[in-house]
Amino acid sequence: MTTKAIYDGKRIVPDDQHAIDEFKAGLSPGDAVALTFEEWGKARTRLQQGLVHALIGRYARAHMESAAEVKIRWKIDLGYWLPADKILSGEIKMPPWRGAWYDLHEIYPALYGERTIAFVRSEATYTTRMDNEFIEYALKMCSETGVFIDDIIQALSEVSK
Repeated sequence: MTTKAIYDGKRIVPDDQHAIDEFKAGLSPGDAVALTFEEWGKARTRLQQGLVHALIGRYARAHMESAAEVKIRWKIDLGYWLPADKILSGEIKMPPWRGAWYDLHEIYPALYGERTIAFVRSEATYTTRMDNEFIEYALKMCSETGVFIDDIIQALSEVSK
């Protein structure tokens, strides 16, 4: 369950106390629950993250690819990477965000020469703008290739409220 709460200067007050009470009704004394605090709207929720991965998975299955391949390709398409040669030469600094090294030639052999290494940004460090851009790109790619995603779009719209 994810719910919005407001900090009043002293306490964090849930916006939807009824939802909290319904959640508590399913608990027994001594049950452990997980609490995650982050600023509302600063990062996507776990539900949104799950829905984004549902889009990637749906697209990947429809095109008989792995979800990992699709995700990396879309990150490359959106420019969420830095060239390793410029990092190693000192032309640009190693970024503070997490990522992984990939050979762009393996992803797009027609576009990049052999051993064109890039540092690709981890989704965990995306800004809100990047998250939104990634979601829009995923929706566009699914739509353009006829992948059924109406159920996922409905769920995303409910989460965004």
